[in-house]
Amino acid sequence: MNDKDSRKALNSQYLSLGRIIVDPQLIASQIVLLQGSFYLILSLFFFVTEGMLHHRTRFELIFNARILSFHTVDGVVGVMTNLVASLVGSWTLLVVVGRSKQCLDFAATLFFFHFILCWKFYGFPSYLWWCLTLIDVSSMTIVSEYLCMRQELREIPIQNPDERHGQQAKIVQQKERELASRAAASLEDAHDLL
Repeated sequence: MNDKDSRKALNSQYLSLGRIIVDPQLIASQIVLLQGSFYLILSLFFFVTEGMLHHRTRFELIFNARILSFHTVDGVVGVMTNLVASLVGSWTLLVVVGRSKQCLDFAATLFFFHFILCWKFYGFPSYLWWCLTLIDVSSMTIVSEYLCMRQELREIPIQNPDERHGQQAKIVQQKERELASRAAASLEDAHDLL
């Protein structure tokens, strides 16, 4: 395969937007992974609150926006679980995406698909659902951007070339001493044999 063929193969897999190379399969898999982990986190929190409150929560709280309220136990559990799940989802964004510039895009995409599923299963969401979703998107974006920036700005340990040269020189000197002592020991052994 020559250079032109390898470029064609590369370009057929990725989209080039100026300097940015986009991999649609990677983006789609990240979206699916984030969506699945978000619903898994929500389900786990509903399960935990069910055990703590000794109240049978319904998993329709994930998609039924009309249940969310501050007047019923199910509604309050749904609101709190959504808020906590969005904060835990920030860590998921860090792990899956890892770039602070893409956090808003992925958080908005996650909640856009959540909106589509809520609308499909239980009708158009309520006013409280929209407020809660705006808070969820904002908190998930802010926290995940903060976490990603901390990761991106960590110091990369780079050794000073002079230090590296000095360490290498010490290793060479140590090996030379070992060889010299072995040579001296073998000379003494040869002298003793004679």
